Amino acid sequence: MRYARQSVSNLILRPSKRTVWTLLLISLGFTVTGVWMIIEGEGITGWLVASFFGLGLVVALAQFWPAASYLRLTPKGFVCCTLFRHWTAEWKSVSEFHVGQVGDDKRVVFERYGSKSRKFLPDNYGRSPQELADLMNDWRRRGIGR
Repeated sequence: MRYARQSVSNLILRPSKRTVWTLLLISLGFTVTGVWMIIEGEGITGWLVASFFGLGLVVALAQFWPAASYLRLTPKGFVCCTLFRHWTAEWKSVSEFHVGQVGDDKRVVFERYGSKSRKFLPDNYGRSPQELADLMNDWRRRGIGR
């Protein structure tokens, strides 16, 4: 397993570089196609393609910045950050983690006590969903057992 940084009290996981590179290359290809469409005189369609995938290109590039996306596990809980926006949860405030279907993807899902909807992690951080759920449950058990 690949850990971005590990200490006695924290573990920081980062998104898979393969996924980020795939998003970057697809966005770059369609952005270039959109620009080509504009040059060829296809007007609004070219602008829409170039703009949409140009935004995807910016998002992909931002993922290479370490502070942009991560999952930090601590003895008290976890911090999930996506595109510089983060949210936190304490281990005692969440249910056990398991693998669930979110759209076409398998993700790690859980429930926050007091909330009626299930939550999910936005990425699998270079692991299979089951590996990540097992890791999160291990940290949760240790955090609650303190």
